[in-house]
Amino acid sequence: MQIRLFAVLNVIIVAATSGFARAQGQTSAGSNRVISPAVVAYWQQHDTGDGTGRLDLLVLWRGTPGWFTRGNGTSGSGRTSGGFGQWHAAHAMTYGDISLVIELQSSSKDFDPATTIVKILDRDIPLRDTNVVLIDGVDSGKATIIRTLRVEPQFVGSDPVAAVVKRSPELFEFLQCGATLPDPQMQSMMTFLCGQMRP
Repeated sequence: MQIRLFAVLNVIIVAATSGFARAQGQTSAGSNRVISPAVVAYWQQHDTGDGTGRLDLLVLWRGTPGWFTRGNGTSGSGRTSGGFGQWHAAHAMTYGDISLVIELQSSSKDFDPATTIVKILDRDIPLRDTNVVLIDGVDSGKATIIRTLRVEPQFVGSDPVAAVVKRSPELFEFLQCGATLPDPQMQSMMTFLCGQMRP
């Protein structure tokens, strides 16, 4: 149990920082991480070049508390292809035996939201109108998009998820930060992560 817990905590910390390391040398970047007892976040961002960032997409995948710790570890992959004004990308994340997939299609090589459509759970969502997608029931076998919305995309700092959630009591409530996990070390980590996003 100690080894498994360490692996889960390590995934949380590494995922939280590796996306930002990649972002510094690129126009855009995406990453994913556990952000609360019930939610895994995937996000995509752009560096605006003036010390601020722009959130292009935030997907919050919610299940029962601790769903991301069940099964055999965590993995992720991504690919991008295209040319001549047709670009495609796919991001896959696996937490235990649950796979989460996001596909993007754009006429822009850097997936500018004005020209990008994201496909999640067989639903096409234009990013010109939406930059946040809320999904519930991830571990129920019937994951459902319960809401899409657009929030102010500009943020300051290295963590777009914390910056955006901190401005929105609705998003913070969706995280179910009041839920508890049986392992005290894991619960301590969740309390810390939630504290960074509390409005």
